[in-house]
Amino acid sequence: MVQNGYLKEKLYDALIQTPIRLSVRQEETVAPHALEWVKDTLEKGSFTYEDIWKSGLLIRTTLDSKYQKILNTAFDEGLREYESRHEPKPYNPLEGAGILMEIRTGQVVAYYGGRDFQKNK
Repeated sequence: MVQNGYLKEKLYDALIQTPIRLSVRQEETVAPHALEWVKDTLEKGSFTYEDIWKSGLLIRTTLDSKYQKILNTAFDEGLREYESRHEPKPYNPLEGAGILMEIRTGQVVAYYGGRDFQKNK
């Protein structure tokens, strides 16, 4: 860029002395268990890590964020309500899992795999 006149030599020298900081953006999702299931299914099939994460592969699912939020809320509130009426068991906390399906098509529109994705992964 210096040779082609797009950048002054002094600025170039300053820029190459500046450390590069990378920032990884963590995507938030309302359906982490469902996304993990899709990833696992692809990896068990004929897709490589590079195919899934680096090739620009576009994956469409039948999940619907509106129904996913409803299912998440129902489980979270239901489990809290149940625990409020029963003695807590810290060594064995209550969990839940479930799916919402469109009966006519069999399409999964919401997938709940537990309260804490990192813990129940």
